[in-house]
Parts: sequence; structure tokens; C-alpha cells
Amino acid sequence: LCRLLRPRQWLALLRESLEANGVVVLVTPYAWLEAWTPREEWLGDNSEESSRVLADIMTRNGFHKLHHEEIPFVLAQNDRIYELFVSELTVWSVALAKTPSYSASSSPGRLSPS
Repeated sequence: LCRLLRPRQWLALLRESLEANGVVVLVTPYAWLEAWTPREEWLGDNSEESSRVLADIMTRNGFHKLHHEEIPFVLAQNDRIYELFVSELTVWSVALAKTPSYSASSSPGRLSPS
């Protein structure tokens, strides 16, 4: 996400890009840089805020969070310099419509939507 020019626009298009029963796996350290993403497009100024904004956007777009995990990784800058990062991994599915509840009807052996 933090290397996209317009992450909010990309997130808005996700749902229509999924096959039935598809899932979205997002992994990002929220390392926002203006070299990649204009500041007004950032999901927040820090990883905690960005995580909340992402969750809000995904929920508004009809997704349900299935999994969340923090994933550490190391980037080698050269033979002597390594940087430790932690990315947030989230897994999302399209939220299913609310299952209708049923109640007994006046006819024996029949259920009707309530």
C-alpha cells in the first residue's frame, strides 16, 4: 500500500476485482514516503493510525477481516547495513449479507422469514 500512488483508489477497486469467495491478503509496513505516495494519499501519519484507517476503508467497502498478524522482515542495504521492519498482514473476505432469521409459521412444519 505504501508504494502505491493512490492507495485509497486501489482499495476501492478491490471488491470488483475478486472472484466469488475470493480473499484479499494485504502486507504493508506503512512506511509512507512522498517519493512513492503523495502525502494527501497516505492512510495516516504512522502505522497505528494507518492500520485503523485501512480497517475502516475495508469495512466500508464491504470486507470482513479474517486474520491479522505482525510480520518482521529484514532488508539488506549493503553487506554491513540491515534494517528490521515489521509489516502488518491482514486477510479480508467480502462480508456476507446478514443471514435471515426464521421463526415458526402458523403452519406446522414450515418456517418463514421473520
